[in-house]
Amino acid sequence: MVSISAAAAISFADLGLAQQYFGKFNHAGFRLPQEALLNPLHSLRSENFLPFLNATFRIAHPTRGNLEMTLIKIIVNKPPLVITKTGAHVSPTAECFTLVFSTTNTTTSLKQGQYAATQDKLGLFDLFLVPGARNKLTRHYEAVFNRV
Repeated sequence: MVSISAAAAISFADLGLAQQYFGKFNHAGFRLPQEALLNPLHSLRSENFLPFLNATFRIAHPTRGNLEMTLIKIIVNKPPLVITKTGAHVSPTAECFTLVFSTTNTTTSLKQGQYAATQDKLGLFDLFLVPGARNKLTRHYEAVFNRV
C-alpha cells in the first residue's frame, strides 16, 4: 500500500498496482466485478486522503461548471463484523470512512449522485456525493466509503 508521505506525489492512476493486493475476490469470497477492480478508488484508504485535508477539489456541476469544495474532515468509522464460514470478524481489508467537503457556494447545489471530481495532485475521478448540513455561509457534502 502507498505510504501517507508518498500519496501526495502520485495520482489515482499510479495506485493501480495496489489493486493486485485485493485480487478478484473480497474477503468473504465474493467475486468483485472487473469494473470495480479497475476503479482507482478501489484501493484507496482513508490515509491516502490525509495530505489533502483543506485542499480544494473541483466538482463538475451538470449545468453550472465546476463547484469548488474543500476537504474539511475525514471520519474513520469502525467496519461492521462480517459473517463467514469461519465466524464473525472484521476483514483486514475492510474500511469505512467518510470524506466531508465544504463549499461557500450556497447558491449552486448538488443533488445526491455521482460527480466527476478533480484535485490538482490526484487528477480526475468520480465521487458519489450526498448533501449534508447547510447554513447561510457554507454547504457540506459527504462521500462515504464502505469496504466490508
